[in-house]
Amino acid sequence: MNFKQQQLDFIGSPEQFPAYIAGVGTGKSTALIAKALFHSKESPNNLGVIVRKQYSDLRNSTIKDFQDYTNLKVNESNHEVRFPNGSTLLFIHGDILDSLKNINCGFFGIEQAEEFTDDTAWQFLKMRLRRDVKFRTGFIIGNTAGHNWIYDIYKRSGPPPNHELIEANTYDFAGIYKDRPDYIKNLETLPKQLFERFVMNSWEIAEGRIFQMWEERYHVIPDQTFPDWWETFGAMDTAIASGVFSAGLYKVSPEGDVIRFKEYYDKEKLISEHCSAINKMAKGYSISQWIADPSAFNKTREKLGQLYSIADELEDYGISIRPGENSVDAGINRMGEYLNINTNRSHPYNKDVAGSPRFFMTESCINARREIAEYREVPNKLSDRGDRKWMPYKHNDHTVDEERYALMSRPLITVAAPEPVPVNKRSTVWAIEHEKEIAEGMYA
Repeated sequence: MNFKQQQLDFIGSPEQFPAYIAGVGTGKSTALIAKALFHSKESPNNLGVIVRKQYSDLRNSTIKDFQDYTNLKVNESNHEVRFPNGSTLLFIHGDILDSLKNINCGFFGIEQAEEFTDDTAWQFLKMRLRRDVKFRTGFIIGNTAGHNWIYDIYKRSGPPPNHELIEANTYDFAGIYKDRPDYIKNLETLPKQLFERFVMNSWEIAEGRIFQMWEERYHVIPDQTFPDWWETFGAMDTAIASGVFSAGLYKVSPEGDVIRFKEYYDKEKLISEHCSAINKMAKGYSISQWIADPSAFNKTREKLGQLYSIADELEDYGISIRPGENSVDAGINRMGEYLNINTNRSHPYNKDVAGSPRFFMTESCINARREIAEYREVPNKLSDRGDRKWMPYKHNDHTVDEERYALMSRPLITVAAPEPVPVNKRSTVWAIEHEKEIAEGMYA
């Protein structure tokens, strides 16, 4: 596929344009350039913006590609291209997006959109589309990067109205390499994860993803009613400073499996509002304990002349918490043990897969499913002491933190199966119910 063909395929006619196009996979850069040229020429005095996260990438890749493909020179001082019809195309990097607050755009494009950790830049640029031109549009290009913000908008439930997703893998462009068959063969020797992500354009692989074993077909189960006599406990991440409060309810099966079956996830609310919603979620359940991040016990607030903590405020609304184990490394390891697929174990909820983890979520735990799939590491981050230390991104990790506290309260997983009789449940009633469930095939 040549440049002109990409232009035709990706552009079409103005009447056919959706407002927001996402192009993900192979053969994207020339399509972005083609759209920028088209809109610049379509409406005289138009103003378009092309954005890249890092300045060095903008200069060395995005602008260079534009100049190579078009033979147009980008002004080195202001990173602009001016067209004879009065239109202007501006190249800008993510760190200075705020400088665009007062401009009226006719279109914008984001290159390698997966480099942005969330949709802030995308939403900001959408608000700048107010120029009086024939057609206002925004478009992004990028590689798949797991279940990120692009996946949430375009893929999770299908593109919303006025949006379109265009996907492609390397084999869709095989005709380009017909005189270089060794190129495709070499790609097929890549490690599996690199091949799936960059050749096959898989959304299930993300660079630096911490819980690589996470797969919804194994870990997500249908919403259902669990036996009352199974232990029920709660965990929460009370990161008020970040604006997000996450809380979940967990069931523990007789086999020691942990199931996150209820979730509360909200932000920018008063403690009283959070507590009201959490108490409503927990109504009807016998909660053995609530576990929360230790910072909730820091007395950083003042009430009636006395220092107060979030834990104190929760107590005022009938929620007693105890501090969870906050070692990030240990917590991630414990979560990995519970998420790991044991191929010698039958799945208790899905007979169509081989193997089973020990930690599950129900389908309604939407935010938890999204955040655990996106949870990534910061490669070689420089610590305060000047050395390089492994650590996860502190971004959209509220439910993961909560799950760390929850699973660190559970026993280590051993090779031998744990005692199936829960503590304080050794009774005739329990034995009858347990035998009945075994007979019905609930357990492997």
